[in-house]
Amino acid sequence: MTQAEELEKRAADFTAAFDSLKKAAGGDADKLKREARLLNIRYRLTLDLRISIETKYSSTKSDEVRETYERLFKFLNLWNVYEICTSYGEVLGMFKEKDWSEALLQESGTKEFLSAQEAEFKTQLLGSEKDMQEYREYLSHFANLPAIRKGNQEQYKTYLAQDADAFDYKQLLFIQYMERNAYYHGGEATHAGVNYSYRKRQLAFYAGFLTQFIALLGTRLFAMETETVSRAE
Repeated sequence: MTQAEELEKRAADFTAAFDSLKKAAGGDADKLKREARLLNIRYRLTLDLRISIETKYSSTKSDEVRETYERLFKFLNLWNVYEICTSYGEVLGMFKEKDWSEALLQESGTKEFLSAQEAEFKTQLLGSEKDMQEYREYLSHFANLPAIRKGNQEQYKTYLAQDADAFDYKQLLFIQYMERNAYYHGGEATHAGVNYSYRKRQLAFYAGFLTQFIALLGTRLFAMETETVSRAE
């Protein structure tokens, strides 16, 4: 199954799970948790979102810079949806202390997805000596930004001391969260201390990962709330 086919299936599962939840509530979406309704709306909007930057007012110097900005904005939008997903997880007791419940990951089949994504990141973005150097420069760049808090700077130092084999999904989520913070709170732009060709691949990976991760998590969270609503009827 191709990545596009996997996404199509997961998006369909996500939609079907929310429809089942709404049906369990007697067709009244207002009876559902606000986080569930927001997640459903925002995620499906993001699936249809197409971002294109024109050059009438912006000062992007090349197509490559413009494409990097477009991918960055797509990623940031997806991260906002992911944060809605984590809020929903907190309400249902499945997201605590900035991490997902192991039981949830196992039950939703997400653990296998995360293992595959870890391996894919290593292949696509850490697979050569040049890529590994780009990644270390990326980590160093963010570790020294004023917008990154001291505790998170220490986490970057830990990652810089590791080799590619130690990379896991928690590191992937951490660097994406820091991207979000640096953009919103530190004025960080697209370059991030690395070549644009690497940066574009990186941001494309982030977006592909989040698109599928949110669908898997949302599907399971909707199913959990459906069970609760059904018992209450």
